[in-house]
Amino acid sequence: MQITSEPIDPCQVRLTLVIAPEEVEAAKQAVAQDLARRQRIPGYRPGKVPYARIAAVVGDDALLDEAVERLAQRKPLEALRAEKLVPAAPMTLETVSRDPLTMRLVVPLAADVDLGPYHDLRVPAPPLPPVDDATVDAQIEAWRAELAEQMPVDRPAVAGDVVRVALTGRLGDDVVVEREAFDLALTGEAAVEAGLPATLPEHLVGVGAGESAAFEVTYSEVWPDAALQGRTVSFEAAVAEVRASVAPPLDDAFAARLGMPDLEALREQLRKQLASRAAMDARDEQVTRAVDALVDQARVRFAPQMLEHETRELAADLRQRVEQQGFTWERWLAMQTKEEDSLWADLEQQAEARLRRTLVLQAFAEAEGIGVEKGEVEGEVDRFSALFLRGGPRRRGKMDRDALRRELGARLFSGRTLGRLLAIVSGEDAAVPTADGAEPPPAAALEPAAGQEG
Repeated sequence: MQITSEPIDPCQVRLTLVIAPEEVEAAKQAVAQDLARRQRIPGYRPGKVPYARIAAVVGDDALLDEAVERLAQRKPLEALRAEKLVPAAPMTLETVSRDPLTMRLVVPLAADVDLGPYHDLRVPAPPLPPVDDATVDAQIEAWRAELAEQMPVDRPAVAGDVVRVALTGRLGDDVVVEREAFDLALTGEAAVEAGLPATLPEHLVGVGAGESAAFEVTYSEVWPDAALQGRTVSFEAAVAEVRASVAPPLDDAFAARLGMPDLEALREQLRKQLASRAAMDARDEQVTRAVDALVDQARVRFAPQMLEHETRELAADLRQRVEQQGFTWERWLAMQTKEEDSLWADLEQQAEARLRRTLVLQAFAEAEGIGVEKGEVEGEVDRFSALFLRGGPRRRGKMDRDALRRELGARLFSGRTLGRLLAIVSGEDAAVPTADGAEPPPAAALEPAAGQEG
């Protein structure tokens, strides 16, 4: 096989492969032998059919087609090994001639990333907001709401109450909703969870125990049941009971329910927790700004196949989320205000931003010699496994150590890389120990976590 190499901008190489006629003939002979073993031909035993007879039965063109297909699977890999190339994304292959057999292989190469003078980057930490009494009180009130109990009240229902109600909904003469007495919180979210329109609770506000109401509700155009989409249903409701949320008193007994000796200790502990959370949020914001600054400064060139691959992954993720919500992809597209081409352009823009960020962080980790030893990963796996197995024998068979190893290794890489970047932009330019024999960080490990993306 003759190989001709030609660089293509950006970050690609085109290999032209000319397959020798004797290799093509050998491939045709191998195809014929396989057919001879599988196909029954009168007058010959399986595997003993002469090549000429096989060619006469299936046709020389069919043998050539299969031979080319097999060579197309094998020869590109041989060419990559011969040229010492590692593709960075899916390759493209085409057959440009059959006489002689000539294939053209386009190989996307690793991206070219110039980080620039990143040691000069400075990103100050954002100021920490004070944890005042109002913030502490708001959190305590949220906890009281979570611990509130539903108590019957002798008044008309208001938004947020829970009513025990019997519902009948009719579309013309047909009953489409029939619910015996059930508990319904008077919020749009609770109605949707109960399989009812979000606007239905509004019609029960003002209705007391022992009272009835009649009203109409128009279903949305995207309601899961196509028979009800955009239709107006007449409802009759009979309210048997109204319950309101009654929060526990704000006293030491309330603090004890949360594991604290008294209310004063609860406030002090909460103040510390809120201050710690604010510090973590400030660090996340600083990391986000640091990554943005590093990416903005860097010069990145990559093969178009890398962007195509990233865009298709984003599209696949989006489609999976859409289908998990109960929509078909076609139905979801019809609901959008944008055309599909415009949506795809938006996805491509998001994919390019994500790809640039990943490539820059990979280059940064490599430049800083950041790595994680296998022993460190195994130590994390063992520590996590010990916690996992405390759940009893039923959980022991559910843990995939290989998947856990990849996930924990990615976390170590990501934390170490982003921590090093944070040290640089904060002016703490201390060297980071390099792990001997450490592997380069995987792409997924170097994508900032939720809340850290720019």
